[in-house]
Amino acid sequence: MDASSECILSRLLPPPLPPSSLYQTARVFTSLCSYEFHITSKGNHIIRLHFYPFSTPTHELMSAQFHAFSSGFVLLTNFTASFESPSIKEFIIRVDDEKAVIFFAPADSSSFALVNDIEVISAPGELIGDTVRLLQPDEILKFDGLSKQAMATLFRINVGSLKVTPFNDTLWRTWIPDISAATGQVLASCYYVDFVADVGSSGILHVTVGCLREVKFGE
Repeated sequence: MDASSECILSRLLPPPLPPSSLYQTARVFTSLCSYEFHITSKGNHIIRLHFYPFSTPTHELMSAQFHAFSSGFVLLTNFTASFESPSIKEFIIRVDDEKAVIFFAPADSSSFALVNDIEVISAPGELIGDTVRLLQPDEILKFDGLSKQAMATLFRINVGSLKVTPFNDTLWRTWIPDISAATGQVLASCYYVDFVADVGSSGILHVTVGCLREVKFGE
């Protein structure tokens, strides 16, 4: 980590205790700081950032507002972590260098950044294809170069089955079932969903995807 005298380690815990020992400490940045990871296998990597703010004598972590970026891609902009439950932000980024560097920067001079935990995992080569098709009611669009884009995971749904926890997943992921345990209703619907791909520090590409006209999901 590119540490400075302005990087502070906070260790005091407020009641109630966090749901995991992962969130018992947080690194606080009052200026631009970075973490550097050595990469042994170039290609797509999964980056998970964990956030769970708490109170300390010197910082009220719930008020942190910051940016995060890596490999020329903007991961988070003006982000503020929820204090109600841990926030896990997951991204898939192609790394063609011998190291991956993740930067954290306060949103302004009066704010600061924080992170509880960082995971960098080599992704299976077949996880992201380079060419995909976007099906629309009146046409099929082709998109090349997908593997070179940075993507953010918005939803992970296990269709027609139970919840999958990191204990049972080879990449330590959580999959929610598409059927609500409380009501027994199918969560899927024909509403439109925005899938977001970061395309660089200058902007974000939003691809809106919806159901085909002849496809009907349960309400």
